[in-house]
Amino acid sequence: MRNSYHFSSRFAGRICKECLLQFPAIEITLYRSGEKECPDAPNIRQAFKQLSDKEYASMQPALLGSGITDEAGKTTIAFDGNKSDYQGECIEVVITLNHLPGSDTKLESPEHFRIAYYKPDWTLTDSGAMHLADFVLPAALWCAYLKKHGIWLICGQVLTCSQPQAPVGGVTVKAFDVDWIQDDELGTAVTDANGRFYLYYDSSKFNRTPFSPFINIEWTGGPDVYFRIEGTDTDGNPVTLLDEPGSRGRAADRENVGNCFCVELCVDLVTKPGPYDVPMWTHIG
Repeated sequence: MRNSYHFSSRFAGRICKECLLQFPAIEITLYRSGEKECPDAPNIRQAFKQLSDKEYASMQPALLGSGITDEAGKTTIAFDGNKSDYQGECIEVVITLNHLPGSDTKLESPEHFRIAYYKPDWTLTDSGAMHLADFVLPAALWCAYLKKHGIWLICGQVLTCSQPQAPVGGVTVKAFDVDWIQDDELGTAVTDANGRFYLYYDSSKFNRTPFSPFINIEWTGGPDVYFRIEGTDTDGNPVTLLDEPGSRGRAADRENVGNCFCVELCVDLVTKPGPYDVPMWTHIG
């Protein structure tokens, strides 16, 4: 097992400081690097490069191994160093996107990106050499890539307003844009067990007017965002948990947001009056 290598890694893109988007179901390939100088640690900003189909094809003779990430953006690639005469030297890490991670948007054709080249710090074990690595694309790179494809994204979390705060899962978040003629619904998302949601939309949602597509009126570069949160009470009846006024979208922290926007929202948990004191969600704001 001396020449058995196990490369375990996780892949994600940063939306903002508080939010990472895991990269599930993407192909990861490892290659012996042809770079003359090789750092000891990955530097994504320095290494990041979109590869043409021709460049990608030219790398295949140096292929060491490949894998597909799971729902958490993780994968382990095992390869035999004897077959490629690999002895722990510099590698290159390439991701291939057939869709936008976290979105239903499929790409017209696969897109390949080199995100790192470096010499891994292999740890020798009884089962071979092991290496663990985390690759997080900086927000400047990932958000620029999304915008290139016309994708806008809101990453948010819904928490209880009362302390200590706790995540609120399974509620529906609706985002709106304040407009001079009519407010536009940007999209809808449901929070996960951690209260986190990812809401994707495109610029047509906030550029649209009753006269579209002939006349689009948007006085700022991005939408002015406000939110509504909906859930159900213990009897299964719909309840509005948060209903922000349109004026909230004109506040400095919500006006003209960029294509990557992060937000934290909160709702209150109160007691429904009655003989049983049934807890339920109620609106705030």
